[in-house]
Amino acid sequence: YFDLVFSINTLHNLLNFDLDKSIKEISRIGKKQFIAVESFKNEHELFNLQCWSLTCQAFYSKSEWEHIFKRNNYKGNYEFIYFK
Repeated sequence: YFDLVFSINTLHNLLNFDLDKSIKEISRIGKKQFIAVESFKNEHELFNLQCWSLTCQAFYSKSEWEHIFKRNNYKGNYEFIYFK
């Protein structure tokens, strides 16, 4: 177990089944958790994200990421990064 587990700009590289496992593991092993993920609010930001992250497997809007966090019972802190 760790006092703090954080993931900054890495979860987007995972496919759904690995993404769920990773979020659950972050919650399990960390007393505190922080996740920063890339997201988008409109088509322009989605395009910019797609151009920036060539290895990205998970392109999700803010509400989709929040649903994924809730589905995996993630209670830690999180932040979204946008490419305007």
